[in-house]
Amino acid sequence: MKKTILIVLILFVGIFIFSAWSNAEDKACSCGQTPPVDNSIPDISQPTIPSNPSSPDTNSPSGIKKSSNSSKITMVDYSVLNITQFTIKDDRYRINGITDLPSGTRPVVTLKTNPETTFNLHKTIEVQNGSFTASFRITPGFPNEKGKILIEVVCDPKMQNIATSQLIDRYGENLTGEKMILVGKVQILKDTDIFDLS
Repeated sequence: MKKTILIVLILFVGIFIFSAWSNAEDKACSCGQTPPVDNSIPDISQPTIPSNPSSPDTNSPSGIKKSSNSSKITMVDYSVLNITQFTIKDDRYRINGITDLPSGTRPVVTLKTNPETTFNLHKTIEVQNGSFTASFRITPGFPNEKGKILIEVVCDPKMQNIATSQLIDRYGENLTGEKMILVGKVQILKDTDIFDLS
């Protein structure tokens, strides 16, 4: 009888140890210590198209999803900036010119004495429909005794509004041609002319 109880006890302990060992192995697998590796390569040959492309985009501040085509801006090179006329009328100096820069571009017109002195006049103007005009009140003692005026017109991309900067690039990368000058990392357009008033 003692032998039978001892055998049953040994079998019970053996079964208990086996089940405990089996459970410990299952727990190690389920804890993610060695997860199975998926070596399959996803198929990217076909782009994923949303089921409803016109649905609002919750990430967009306006809630409207923009297509990539509507946000593209066609880049154009700009190279024309020419002073075409200088006149004196009604006690004013008037400068006219033509350009292919977009309307709203703001070039700076400068009048200097020639040869140059520290005395000069500046004015920021606005391009409209391919032309520009600047007008300065005649100042006593200007120009110098030689009667010559140096006129400069400069389009600096760093001085433009956002809409113009998007077209010509904030560093002027779309400004090209013989009037383009590199100033540091910025490309500008510049035209100069000398007028003899004598």
